[in-house]
Amino acid sequence: MGGALAPSPAHERRAETVTELTMELRRVVHAGSPLSSESESHLRERCIQTAMKSIASHGGLLRLAGTGEHPVIEARFVGPDASESAARAAKLAGNSVRKAAGNEFVAAAAAAAGTVMEGSMGVRVVFGAPEAISSRLRENAAPGQILLGGASWSDSADVEVRSAQSLVPAPDAEPVPVFVLHDLR
Repeated sequence: MGGALAPSPAHERRAETVTELTMELRRVVHAGSPLSSESESHLRERCIQTAMKSIASHGGLLRLAGTGEHPVIEARFVGPDASESAARAAKLAGNSVRKAAGNEFVAAAAAAAGTVMEGSMGVRVVFGAPEAISSRLRENAAPGQILLGGASWSDSADVEVRSAQSLVPAPDAEPVPVFVLHDLR
């Protein structure tokens, strides 16, 4: 009875994929807009609601951030299909904003994948900085564009991407490959 006890499977650390999606609603500035301030506010709210409903339908855990004039929807997807779900949610939410707003609002979005691991004390730690990377990418996304950060996007069978540039998330950090979401299969 002097042998060491092996850890039970319940105590093993398991890594899961975590993907952060961030989407900003942007007002399209053009001459002759028919919207009053009140109408603009109502339309913005409708766009937020339809985008959040679209993202939630793909399993995203939602947060609303940003400001009243520049709302940002953030969502976290966890699990083996997290990245694909985030890409599908971003595409659906962007389309729903376009349908709800006509040419008055557009969505710019980004998603980045990382890994979450639960330690022996139950603390969950996220590796790969998906929140920071997706936020930086969203800031650089063109209206209506969905940017994807991290090498895993080029390996996905269901997500068709086009290579873009790379992003350096912090000084002295390794560059992160950036892709533009082209299509979903």
